[in-house]
Amino acid sequence: MLGCVPTDSSSVARTLSNRGSPYTPQMTVRRAIRRRVERVLGRRVVDRIDALLTRDPRFLAYALKRLVRRPARSAWPQSVPAYAPRISLVPGRLAEDLAARGFCVHRGGHAAYLHEPADLQAFCPEMVERYPSPFGLKIFKSTERAGDGSVYYVSPELKPATTPLTMWTVGSVREKAAVGNVLNNRHLTPRVHDLVWLHRGDAAPLMAMVVEHAGHEPVHGEEGGALVRRLRAVCREEGITALGEGFEHASDFAPPKFGENIVRGAGGPVYVDVQNLAFEDPDAAAAELAGRVAAVTHFGDTRPFRGGAYCYQEIPWLGGKGKRDVSLRAERLEAMLQDAGCSIEGARVVDVGCNVGVFLAFFLWKGAAWCIGLDRPEVADAAGRLLSYFAYTRFDVVGCDLREDVAEPALEGPIDVLLLLAITHHIGFPAWVRRLDWRYLVFEGAGNEKLGSARKRLLEGFPGARVAGEQVVQDGDSPPRPLIVLCRS
Repeated sequence: MLGCVPTDSSSVARTLSNRGSPYTPQMTVRRAIRRRVERVLGRRVVDRIDALLTRDPRFLAYALKRLVRRPARSAWPQSVPAYAPRISLVPGRLAEDLAARGFCVHRGGHAAYLHEPADLQAFCPEMVERYPSPFGLKIFKSTERAGDGSVYYVSPELKPATTPLTMWTVGSVREKAAVGNVLNNRHLTPRVHDLVWLHRGDAAPLMAMVVEHAGHEPVHGEEGGALVRRLRAVCREEGITALGEGFEHASDFAPPKFGENIVRGAGGPVYVDVQNLAFEDPDAAAAELAGRVAAVTHFGDTRPFRGGAYCYQEIPWLGGKGKRDVSLRAERLEAMLQDAGCSIEGARVVDVGCNVGVFLAFFLWKGAAWCIGLDRPEVADAAGRLLSYFAYTRFDVVGCDLREDVAEPALEGPIDVLLLLAITHHIGFPAWVRRLDWRYLVFEGAGNEKLGSARKRLLEGFPGARVAGEQVVQDGDSPPRPLIVLCRS
């Protein structure tokens, strides 16, 4: 280990004396190796690695795992919108500059946090119009890009405490958004609404996380201890680990104050510092998730030697069998919307019968502002888990009986794109669907349904709309179906 080899001869003598070990030729070899590593990484970095390995072997163990178990990623990563704040931003002076302008800012080692509505309005009014209130904005100091296109969560400005090793091991902002929302599904953390870029003239943009604002009232004592016990149990179930010192020794999980990182949210105590948490084995978690998803979509044959269950919607980045070829369907659907004059960028999309949410993922990849999916409760739960695990944030999934009256606040207001894909032959055109205020509607009919009869049925369901495009399509293990785009002026 590098941490066993001091950097000068007097240190070597002292170390060997303290350990009661005789001087051996192997020490010379190890010292030579260290010098070579120093030439590549620099002496300060190697010194920090030494200290890290000595102080925190659990952190090293997780770092080694990441060499062979990279974080799971979607083939369609959610787009990151860009905003131009009304004040200048300098990474090294974020908190100071914001405070100097009279903003209520909370200072952290790696980020500055704004949450007062008046401050957010003065900072960037376009964001206030877009995200659910109350929300906070965590602006990261780091500008170092990770492999997934976001920045590393921890800031290299905190040298020598932060090294490339710690940045890489703690992970990216996108990874932490996934961890946070998987735990938010279990009511343990605030929800992450979005990741955004903040442009600042010719300088490199800064990344920020738009999060549900849970408040700042700290939770101590037994109430905080109860949350930590629940958090530990859920992390075991979801395959999430606590980095470094773990749940046993980290100050965030130690009574009575828990590092002041447990606060009282609207629905009870929540843990607010997900930088300390990560997926233990992303491949295993993704495989377990794929099994859950397949089990609730009810396709395939689970009897012995019959091949087992599989998804209705193929999930392009997970592999495995699916009845429908989602990639091909999405390409056709996007082309038809473009031909009809509909832009997905910034759109509000509703998918009735969303299944496990793969079309929601596609639209979020293409820049949709927000997506809403509806399906049976058990299917909606699987969709929420899948989307959260792969770092999608700008969505709501509603579990309901689509044949009954659906009174869902998320459906209120104008809808840019309404998807009715292979669902109306199951539910028809219920009154609640007819009431929706949409501009473009994409309809996919039943297998082997004739285009003319599908068009007639659709226009009777939505009088006053006009056909903006139509074709017959076939994909996967499915018969030909009519695909029609309607438009309202």
